[in-house]
Amino acid sequence: MHNFLRQSAYTDVYAGCGVATGGRSAVVIAADAESIGKLAPLCYFRNDSPWPFSGTVAVSLVSLASGKSKQLTVISAEIGGGGGTASVFCPNGEALLGSTASSATTCGNWTTLLSAVGCEPNTCYLDVRVEAGMSRDGLLYAHNEQLLAAPFQLQLPRIKLSVHVPTPAVASDNSSVAVEVKADNTGVAAFVWLSTLAEGRFEPNGFMLAEGSKTIEFVPFGTPSHELVGLLQASVRVEHLAEHLVLS
Repeated sequence: MHNFLRQSAYTDVYAGCGVATGGRSAVVIAADAESIGKLAPLCYFRNDSPWPFSGTVAVSLVSLASGKSKQLTVISAEIGGGGGTASVFCPNGEALLGSTASSATTCGNWTTLLSAVGCEPNTCYLDVRVEAGMSRDGLLYAHNEQLLAAPFQLQLPRIKLSVHVPTPAVASDNSSVAVEVKADNTGVAAFVWLSTLAEGRFEPNGFMLAEGSKTIEFVPFGTPSHELVGLLQASVRVEHLAEHLVLS
């Protein structure tokens, strides 16, 4: 299984943030521009595997305009196995609330949290990462990019993307093809999507491009060949969310 799938849809260990709601115990739901103004922030860390997990969870805010990130917290994440074990915590790391939280008001409010780093729900997004191991070079185990407003509400920069297949095209493992995506401006290109007539898939696809350029893999359905690489080079195209919005 490829790294991106392990870190998103198919990971047993996961973390995310949203707003707190519920009755006797706080429940985390997805945040949007309206709920952020009314409900308290809350994050969760969940282990669905039968084995204990030890690592870290890092929560950051990424500016859509600049692509720069501001780390809110890094917490030690040690949680038992058994399936469905979870713990909740404040996104600024000030309180680790255990498996339940009778009140999430300990975490303050989103308005204060966002304004402290010069952010609004439509000008940044959350980046939540789980790393296995306690060292700085730990394995990225899970990666969650979360919007704080609806896609059409985001203030996205004007960015034009280009895509090409560098030479040599075939990776050293002889099973994938390198594809490079570049932006002509600073900021985040949201939900970048690549397509091609060549048979295969891009790994990853539908990603946030915040660093100006990114090399991804095209994984063919079969062994890479000169014909496939040629078709990929001729037909690959790239698009992103801002191209489908009316930007002011």
